[in-house]
Amino acid sequence: MKKRALWFIGLAAVVVLGILVTKPDQWFKDKSTIAVATVSIDINPSFELSVNEDCDVISIEALNTDAQTIDTSSLIGLPVGKAVNDLVELVEDAGFIDLVDMEDDFVVVTKYLEDGTSETIMDKLDLQIKDQIRDGSALQSVNVIELKASIAEKMEAEGKDVPVGLYILHGMVSTPDGVVVSTKEFFAKEGNLEAVKKQTRAQITTVSQAKIRERIEVGLGKLESNGEDATELRTRLENAGAEDMLQIQSEVKAQLNVQEGNGNPDNGSDDSGNPDSGNPDSGNTDSGSSGNGDSGSQSSGGSGGGSGS
Repeated sequence: MKKRALWFIGLAAVVVLGILVTKPDQWFKDKSTIAVATVSIDINPSFELSVNEDCDVISIEALNTDAQTIDTSSLIGLPVGKAVNDLVELVEDAGFIDLVDMEDDFVVVTKYLEDGTSETIMDKLDLQIKDQIRDGSALQSVNVIELKASIAEKMEAEGKDVPVGLYILHGMVSTPDGVVVSTKEFFAKEGNLEAVKKQTRAQITTVSQAKIRERIEVGLGKLESNGEDATELRTRLENAGAEDMLQIQSEVKAQLNVQEGNGNPDNGSDDSGNPDSGNPDSGNTDSGSSGNGDSGSQSSGGSGGGSGS
């Protein structure tokens, strides 16, 4: 009996030793340094943030020339939601976007799980990103498109040397020439935003109402500093609802364009090419219902295409 027990102990030791020899990383590697998911950010610069099981950023890869000009080292170790918000601020500091001008900016956030990673990690990523969309100063100021990528899509995008978020977006619209353009160029093309809204996999959160008001205030200040009387516009802004605020924003933008010699004084329409972008009434549901009341931002989904994980 004693010999038999010793035999089993010896066998167990051999098995454990075999595991240690063949898969040492599973036993000795610090899990905080193991990437279990990737968050791809496309603005004009494009980045990939690798995160560990705690959803902290462990590395950042610059995916294009513009991204290589930005120092992202300060974001390493941050929770991924905070890192994404701060990354948008770094992109603004570098001059690629302006969060308080009259132009709409778009940020595409694409989440991807490494093979074998639990879906609970995706839930944590979603929660962190949505918290920052609601509370983060930078993410409140932009239109955020959230996507999830499949393993196949990630591999196909890498094979074409294209950021996975842009790869998925371009698959949602007709692109006869097959050219993949930047996020800004993509949403500047008429009809593309509406096409994306029809996709159930795309969650779109528009600029918060508070940030639209802030934009208008900045614009009114510029008008007044150039000698314009903005009293009537300020009076309307005091009690403006969502639609009225968009109209005031268009009028302020038109007047600023006139002052800069770029517009027609009779044109009060927003000429960004995206008639619904920046609209605080776009909801975060398929029917366009209201989103979080605290931030004033809302988002919309739609029906349709593409596989996601």
